[in-house]
Amino acid sequence: MQTATPSRPLVAPLKASGPAYNLKYIARAAAEQNLLNDFEREERLKLYQVKLGVADWHYEHTDNALAWRAGRDEFTALYELQAELDPSGAIWRSVAPEGFAVPQPRVKGGAV
Repeated sequence: MQTATPSRPLVAPLKASGPAYNLKYIARAAAEQNLLNDFEREERLKLYQVKLGVADWHYEHTDNALAWRAGRDEFTALYELQAELDPSGAIWRSVAPEGFAVPQPRVKGGAV
């Protein structure tokens, strides 16, 4: 039975042509990673804005326990995204209805 081998290695080997080439390779790899990080951040920001736009801002006033739990879970996720992507709260304020303040930072974990 033959095993599949990747067409190219997952990690490119460093060349033995000297440290200058290796530094260029590392710099190029870091730049590519930064582009991926920037792209991922932009996608997360778009998703955050969409989620804010469709959120049930008045979930706390429902009599349906399932809808209340879904709203609570939705806003728990939004609070985490806000802390990560929108620490100043500018996006939150631009989307939230009047009377909904930017959430304060939450501390994870319990009392010591």
